[in-house]
Amino acid sequence: SPYAWNGSSSILEEFLKKRKGVKYGQCWTFSAIATTVFRALGIPTRCITNFRSAHDSDYSIQIDNFWTPEGRPRKMMDDTIWDFHVWNESWFRRPDLPEGYDGWQAFDPTPQECYEGVFTCGPCPVRAIRNGDLYLGYDTKFLFAEVNGDRVFWTVDSEGNMTPVFKDIDVVGKFMSTKAVNTISRDDVTSKYKHETDSIEKADVITKANGFCGRTDVTIQKPSASDVVFSLSGDVQKSGDMEIELKMANNSEEPRIVEVYMIAVATKYTAVPLIELKESNSTNVLEPRKDSVSSLSLKGTEYLSTLDADSHISLYVMATVKETSQVYLKREIYRVEQPNLELKTEGSAVVGKPFDVIVKLVNPLSVPLTGGSLCMEGPGMVKPSSVKIKKSIGPNEEFRETIQVKPRRAGRREIIASFQCKQLCNVTGVVEVDVVNESKN
Repeated sequence: SPYAWNGSSSILEEFLKKRKGVKYGQCWTFSAIATTVFRALGIPTRCITNFRSAHDSDYSIQIDNFWTPEGRPRKMMDDTIWDFHVWNESWFRRPDLPEGYDGWQAFDPTPQECYEGVFTCGPCPVRAIRNGDLYLGYDTKFLFAEVNGDRVFWTVDSEGNMTPVFKDIDVVGKFMSTKAVNTISRDDVTSKYKHETDSIEKADVITKANGFCGRTDVTIQKPSASDVVFSLSGDVQKSGDMEIELKMANNSEEPRIVEVYMIAVATKYTAVPLIELKESNSTNVLEPRKDSVSSLSLKGTEYLSTLDADSHISLYVMATVKETSQVYLKREIYRVEQPNLELKTEGSAVVGKPFDVIVKLVNPLSVPLTGGSLCMEGPGMVKPSSVKIKKSIGPNEEFRETIQVKPRRAGRREIIASFQCKQLCNVTGVVEVDVVNESKN
């Protein structure tokens, strides 16, 4: 599994040893390898994680989702928004570009689009992405579209006629992150890539970018009245149980009839739909100045055993007010909260002398964890190793493993562990250890 790698050195060592492709990788592993290799060459480089990352192949800065008039999503027609995507930045001069574009350059070791017969992406000045300078080339358009974009919902009738009915503003490019220097913490770099959503600067940049990509704003047909206020709430509990509510408030002096359709779909992190889990239809009569609620509930035991570990639940909601043709559309992502992998050391960390690292995990789900494995790595401490977990871990049961470590070098070190199983992936833990040389007294 790509999630089993805790560091790039073990991947490079396996490649050097076998002289063939190492299995398997995803964007985060390719990015990590690029970081290691570029730093070894003396080029400052870091990994960048973009949450809610758009794959907008036509560079329209618009993510299009399509629905039937009855409210069912036509998923295979959609542009995609990945849960996350990882690329790189390197710091160097750009004598090939106009003045002002030196510094951090973004490039993607997992390019998603073909340019002149080659899959490539970058290097593009981060400043150009922020300022909407899409004329520079080097895939600036694609990178800009990954972090900027509105979601437009369309209905498609039986003859293929499309009508835009709803728009969500600025839904991609969230919590952009890199590792902070010298600490195990997150450094937010979102402001390096884009201006604040409601700022004048952001509006000016989008207008400029639209000029380069030929996009015009989509006009949403307004209903005769928009007097029903919708709000979606709820989440997934640690057990995997899910309860989602659509609240509807009628602010008019007349009754309103609202047709609501909700469907939960198991989806890969790359937005590829897998299986439909549950759907709900309801007709809600809202009296004047009154509220109503439509809900969808899902037990963890109903779906957790059928999901891939890196899947999530996509919830599609469509509500239509009969009297006014007001439409509310939403697509939200819900995933089970990852538990913590607890790492604790016992004994002093002295060069050449073994000490114990205790790894603990409590299963929070309502189903057993099966097919588990534990991977551990620590430069200067422990070589990459993997332990297969033969027995299942029941609901609320604690898993504990003790691993002996013998430090090879003094200094402040990190030990990284990750747990994978059929139901969960990328459950990680880190512990910092101060290793000292043996006393000569």
